[in-house]
Amino acid sequence: MPVKRRIRISLVLLCITAILFGVCKWWFDMGVWGAAWNGNLPDLRRRLDYGANPDSSWQGRSALGGAIVHHHREVAVLLLQRGADPNNAVYAAVKRGDPALVALMFTHGLDVHGKETRSALSTAIEDGRADMVALLLRHGINPNARGAYDRKTPLQEAHAGYALEQHDSARILALLRAAGAK
Repeated sequence: MPVKRRIRISLVLLCITAILFGVCKWWFDMGVWGAAWNGNLPDLRRRLDYGANPDSSWQGRSALGGAIVHHHREVAVLLLQRGADPNNAVYAAVKRGDPALVALMFTHGLDVHGKETRSALSTAIEDGRADMVALLLRHGINPNARGAYDRKTPLQEAHAGYALEQHDSARILALLRAAGAK
């Protein structure tokens, strides 16, 4: 067989292998996402043991966020232990009202200066969750950071909640002031 023909065949086989690897990797990572959203801990563990990405996502929704939203706490803990980025799902954990999981996210590298944690603080304030506000402030979130969209400070958000007489608004205002909010 001529050399040029062997080179062409080798290139075609190489391309087919690359395509198959990409498809298999995509399928494998999507399996992580599906297992997390469905709470299938054994399948998730197996996929992660074989090197799947713990940060897999689909349409902007992370596997960790899905596990939290669907109340699969053990799955969320496993994903964090295997390297999932907690910044992708802190909002979901705060919205779910799971202080232990939020605290665990801080131990796994949650960025206290990130826009996600600022959004989580806004959510805790809007939901009237003084326990979450206290937890977030205790871990060092800036009580004077402005929101990314409305540019309001946490104190301004809490005052709006107080005007609406939301549950725990007075306590939230006190927590923010004690943390130095202006």
